[in-house]
Amino acid sequence: MTRTRSAGFGLSLERWALVLFLTAICSVLSNDIMAGDIVDSQTCLGAGPRELHPVWRMQGPHLVARTRPRAPKQARRAGVDEATVFISALIDEQGRPQNLEVLRCSKPGYGFESAALEAAKRWRYEPGSLNGRPISVYHLLRVEFERERPET
Repeated sequence: MTRTRSAGFGLSLERWALVLFLTAICSVLSNDIMAGDIVDSQTCLGAGPRELHPVWRMQGPHLVARTRPRAPKQARRAGVDEATVFISALIDEQGRPQNLEVLRCSKPGYGFESAALEAAKRWRYEPGSLNGRPISVYHLLRVEFERERPET
C-alpha cells in the first residue's frame, strides 16, 4: 500500500508519539545494564538496592543499499533538478521498506514524490532488532534529488 501526501508532515499524532518513544528508548538505554540486573547504590547514586525491571535492547534499522533516485521528466523539463522528499516506511524483518507514505516534498507538483517512492522501494536495510531478534520498525526516509554532475 502506497499513499502520497505532497504538503505538510501529515503524520498522525499516534505515529509521532511512536517515533518519539522509540527514539527515546534507543537514546536512553545503556549497554551496561542487562535485564534482571540488580541496580545498587553504586550504580544509582542515592538509591538503595532494588531490582531493575527488564530492559529492552532495541536497535533501529541501518541502511545497507541505496538506489539513487532519478529526477522525473516533468521536473527536468521545468529545470527543477533538486528536491528533498521525506517518506514514512515500515522496515520489515527482512530489511525491505513497506507501507511507504510521502510525508513532505520540498518541491511538490513535479513528480518527485512518485520517483522517491520508486527509489525507496529498492533500498535495503539491516532490520531493526529487539533483544537481538529482527523486528519491523517504522523509519523516516530522506530521499534527496541532486543536480547531476557530468563525469570528468
